[in-house]
Amino acid sequence: MLSLIAFLLLQQPPAAAPPAPPPPTPEFRSSDLPNLNIERKQAAAFRTDVIELPLEPKGQVGGRLEFKVRMKAGDAMVYGLIASGAVVSEFHGEAEVNRAVMFYREEKAMTTTHGQFVAPMDGIHGWYLANTTDQKVTVRIQLAGYYLRDPGLILINRP
Repeated sequence: MLSLIAFLLLQQPPAAAPPAPPPPTPEFRSSDLPNLNIERKQAAAFRTDVIELPLEPKGQVGGRLEFKVRMKAGDAMVYGLIASGAVVSEFHGEAEVNRAVMFYREEKAMTTTHGQFVAPMDGIHGWYLANTTDQKVTVRIQLAGYYLRDPGLILINRP
């Protein structure tokens, strides 16, 4: 009887090998990519501001202005601009070191624009705004991030 059992066991197909474990999930750290500004620890909490800027009709004193904030290279903010009428919007920055100007976005007749921004240099960054209509316009700027509200509003006292 034992030989019959041994015979039957020998006739069984060999047991299948256990499945291979899945390959490990790739993993890396943002510090492995030092040239990308993926994450940056800050000493303080981010700030938020809402600024209402009235613009006189085009061609009048008060129909153009600038609003700028001070940022360090690599600092970030998100922004939204909503205007009650069409305005020229030029988003630009001025380097602290040599006062060189860099233009980021230019819009000829915007009423709404939103975005995110990482300062490419230490300096002041913000918007030149000009009313394109014959009516008063209000521009509402919403900001959140790491910046100083300096110099803030810059009036252009000519039409």
